Formats: sequence, structure tokens, C-alpha cells
Amino acid sequence: MTDHLKPLSKQELCELYGIARPTFRKWIKPFLPRLQEMGYTPSQKILTISQVKYLFSDDVLGTPNT
Repeated sequence: MTDHLKPLSKQELCELYGIARPTFRKWIKPFLPRLQEMGYTPSQKILTISQVKYLFSDDVLGTPNT
């Protein structure tokens, strides 16, 4: 999965993880400082490749089961 990363919308990420948007917001809340360092804003619709790669790392959310 991480070999072919591309920018993903929050909705696409929710679908990959099998969760709702409010759950996604709760899941990423502890990681917001690092995401914001990477240019993330809460109103952002599409996450960059580097932001997606960060979320997919094992010590953050991990790679979704697809």
C-alpha cells in the first residue's frame, strides 16, 4: 500500500480505514501538531503524499487493511 501512495481525501482515508469522519478526526487529533508542521489545516480536503505516508506509519494509524 505505501509503495503507491497518492494524495487522498479525508473521505477516501475514512473508507480505507472503515470509519466515519468524526472517528477520523478523533484518531488524528493526537497527531495534529506533526501534521500541522507538514502544512495540514483542518479545512484541508486532500492530504498530501507526505501527510498520508505519515498517517500510514506504524506508530501513527498504520496501514489500513485493504
